[in-house]
Amino acid sequence: MAAPVTRRLGALALVAALAAPAVATAQPAPPPCPPAPQATSAAPDRSGVTFELGLGLAMVRHDKIEGPNETSYGAAGPGVTVGYFATRDLTLGVRFTAAVSSADVVAYLGPSLQYWIGDQIFVGGGVGGSFGDGATSWGADARIGHAFHVGRGDAFYVAAEVNGGTYPVFEADGGGSIIGFGVQIGWQSL
Repeated sequence: MAAPVTRRLGALALVAALAAPAVATAQPAPPPCPPAPQATSAAPDRSGVTFELGLGLAMVRHDKIEGPNETSYGAAGPGVTVGYFATRDLTLGVRFTAAVSSADVVAYLGPSLQYWIGDQIFVGGGVGGSFGDGATSWGADARIGHAFHVGRGDAFYVAAEVNGGTYPVFEADGGGSIIGFGVQIGWQSL
């Protein structure tokens, strides 16, 4: 009597094992997993009018035609730019920047280009008026910066900047060239 029950249970187990894949395929498929959330791009919106302000420390070097050369230390800035994004990466503007020490002052005022290389690095420069040690001449400004915080509408940066000019003897104390080297921390609206 135990043998027929065991055979029946064995046969039932065999039928169940063979029928299980057919029953499993007859079940509806589970719903697909929702797609992974896409990372939202916080790319800066560099367009329209831009404004920039920076302050920092400077070294002023006065290489005189007559008399001893001087190196002095002081403040860099204010560095102020008002401009317009001609493209997403290029701004055209007007810049004022200065390096001021106890011995000399050199400042730049003139047109300025700024080009963003990616979202965090920029270079800039211009040729315009230079004011140093009581004299006015032509001058140049050049800088490179790294934005350590970039939002959609603004950026905070650190930049190295050099500006200067050459002055005749009769216009300035000793004449020659005055060059300001500065490191500024600044903010720019994008």
